[in-house]
Parts: sequence; structure tokens; C-alpha cells
Amino acid sequence: MDIDSHPDTQTNAITREITALYRQRIEDPDIENGPDGRLFLLRQAATVMMIAASTVKEPTDAMREQMAENHTHAVEAAWDLLQYDRLHGTSCGAVPASDEQWDTDTAGYVRQEYRVWRAEKQ
Repeated sequence: MDIDSHPDTQTNAITREITALYRQRIEDPDIENGPDGRLFLLRQAATVMMIAASTVKEPTDAMREQMAENHTHAVEAAWDLLQYDRLHGTSCGAVPASDEQWDTDTAGYVRQEYRVWRAEKQ
């Protein structure tokens, strides 16, 4: 599953990821600081990005406001993952977290890392 895929498939991915994140949070309320912290941050960033990328044909003002909020959360979650990987040296993709290109493309970093994780998982 790619973050940038078809909307129907994306809805299933969002549902799957939200469910997994919810379960992880219930099992370990401090998950970000444990051994599965990076995976949690990665899945959280990818999920929020998928939600932020969702489109509505004729959004209301309230929907536009929510969409802007979703975008802000996506940027924050991507930055959290990037900073975690820079601190711990835990990036898995071809271009490491330390590369300066990610300073202006945190979404690209999340896409790279999510693709690697999904490929390894299959």
C-alpha cells in the first residue's frame, strides 16, 4: 500500500492504520518512548498524511478548516518521525534522515520510509 494510491484503497489503509495505532496506544500509552516507538511514529505520520491528502469535491467552510488542521497535523507528525530518525540513526530508506533534502520535504521522507516498511512487511 502506497500513501498516494487510489481513494478506495486509501480509505482501507487509513482504517487499518488507525486501528493498529489505537491498539498500540491502548497496549502501551507511552509507546513513542519504547522499542516500537519508531514504528508507531512512522505509522502515525503516514496515516495522518493519508487523511490530510483526502479530498472533498465541494467542501464546506468547516471541512476546509478541518482539512487545514489535518495538514498541520501531518506536517508535525512527519517532522516528529524525521527528528526521531535523525537522533537515533534509524532511517531505513535509500536517502537517510540526515540528508538536507528532508528539511523541506518531510512528506517525502515519510513516503520513503513507509514504502520500505510496507515492502519489508510483505
